[in-house]
This record gives sequence, structure tokens and C-alpha cells, in this order.
Amino acid sequence: MLEILLIIGISIFASISSIISTGDIYKKQNNIFKSITYKGWLIIALNLGIITFSIIQYMGNEKKLDLKELSAKEEQQKRDSTLKAKYDIALLEMKNKFDSSNINVIATVSNVLGKYGYKLDSTNMSLVELIRDSTNNTLIEESAPILKLSHINGIDLQKIENNRCYFKLTMCSYDAGSTGYECKFHLIMEDSLKNLALGKTLELLRYNERISKNGILEVYFDFPITYLYKYFYIILKGSYYNMDKTKKYYVNDTYFYNKSGNQSGGLLGDSEKRINDVINN
Repeated sequence: MLEILLIIGISIFASISSIISTGDIYKKQNNIFKSITYKGWLIIALNLGIITFSIIQYMGNEKKLDLKELSAKEEQQKRDSTLKAKYDIALLEMKNKFDSSNINVIATVSNVLGKYGYKLDSTNMSLVELIRDSTNNTLIEESAPILKLSHINGIDLQKIENNRCYFKLTMCSYDAGSTGYECKFHLIMEDSLKNLALGKTLELLRYNERISKNGILEVYFDFPITYLYKYFYIILKGSYYNMDKTKKYYVNDTYFYNKSGNQSGGLLGDSEKRINDVINN
């Protein structure tokens, strides 16, 4: 309503100013204020009124825009709050479904392992062998030994001497001790063009050697410096026993060594299959 009144006022003042401006509004005298006629002062007053009304109208429009912007922000906050609440509810439902599904999967896996004399130790992330007496009662829970190269510097270049490269392998028996090794280490070379070639097969673990639980055993091998390679791979394949040789286990793992960075690690999936094809074909 105020905006309409301001527009009407501005229009009236402008019209009156236009009408009266046709007469004399200025007479030349020594005093500038006395030179302005009554009509002149009236036109000045009308124009000041127009300016004042215009300023008030501008300020009113700015206030209206501020209110609209504030209202839009409040609406956006309400929408964001509603969407966040819906998202949180959906996330909670998904988590509950996942937890329920995860519990079912763990229960199924545990039941299957139980049939074969094992239990899943979720705390230590390992398999535990169940030893029972003649009445089928569980007496001892024994972890299965896992024979692998150490996670830290499993393959390490020691020196290059007399035109040969000397390496150290650090073996580890995780979760339990192991012995009775019947394992072979197949050495595969790969050049810069990704050509693979079987280097040689090594037997680095003696049958009666023993590695304690989470202990290590260092073994060594070397090959001629004339072997051209960017990477080489070791396939550890064979079998071993627990400490009292009552249970036999099998291993078939593939590891890589990067010449440029003296780095090593394990391979999985297609990369592992590609290397294993060299000894399988």
C-alpha cells in the first residue's frame, strides 16, 4: 500500500512541477534567494519531495528484497533439514540391513568352518583349529599356521657382488608355529617389455626347520647379474605342517619384487594368474 501511495505522490508532485514551471521562476537580482520567485521555490520544494519519495521507495524495495532473501534462506534450510532427516533415516535402515546381513554371513561361515574342525577368530582375524577328544568335546583351540613372506621387506636386495645379485627372503609363520616344509620357490623374471621367463626353481626351506608362532626365518638366494629384469616374481608352492606334525597345510602364493624401488609385496587376481601361467603351461 505504501509503495502505491509513494508512486501517486511522485506523479502528483511531478505533474504540479511541470505545470507551474511554465511561468517565471527566476528574476535577476543581487540576492540569489530573492531572485527565485514564489513559483521557483514551489518547484524546488516539489522536486525535493519527489527525491524524498524516491529514496523512501528505494529503501522500501531494498527491505522487501531482504525479506524475500531471508524467507528463501529459511525455506532452503527447512528443505535441507528435511532431506538430511530422510537421509539419516535411510542410512540407518541400510546400516541395520547390512549389520543383519553381515551377522548372517558370519554365522554361515562359522557353521561351515565348524564342520571341518575350524573356528573363525574375528578378533585376531585368523582360523582356529578345534581339537576334540573321543567324546567329541572340544579340548583345545589351535590356530592354523599361515606360511608367508614377511609383510615387511619380505624380499630384500642385500648386495651386488662378483656379477651376482644376492637377496634375502624373510619367511614368517603367522598365528602358529610350523615345520615339515616341502616347498619350492619358482623364480620368474620380467623385462621392460613385460616378457616373462622362468629363471630357476629353489628349495630354500629344509624339512626339519621350524618357525615359531609369528616368528621369522631368513633364507638367501642369488642369480647372475646377466638376468635382465625390471620385476621378478617368486611363486611359493608346496606344503608344511603344524609343530607336532598332526596337520598338513598347503601354500600357493605369488610375490613381486620391483628392482627400481627395492619394493616387494603379494599379488592377487589376474596379476597372480598371469605369473602362475608360466609354471603351469
